[in-house]
Amino acid sequence: MSGSTIDRTGTNGVTLGSARYPTALTVADGPITPDVVREPAPCFTTGTRILTTRGEVPVEELCIGDSIIRHDGTRATAANSGSRLRH
Repeated sequence: MSGSTIDRTGTNGVTLGSARYPTALTVADGPITPDVVREPAPCFTTGTRILTTRGEVPVEELCIGDSIIRHDGTRATAANSGSRLRH
């Protein structure tokens, strides 16, 4: 992340894409890293399974407050970001 630009980088180090944001970013918790950016949130297609503490859950069944397990084993909390997360 640099200024108002976020680069999305794959595990092989190749940049997958970049996005510029006109306003400040809001984070769910902790330091600003691409993994905790709350707004704008990444988009997932229906049926994409997200690993949570209650197991793999289709993205459309995530609830606000669900504990999501990231690729590195750390946790993040599902937050409402203008999407269809259930209360």
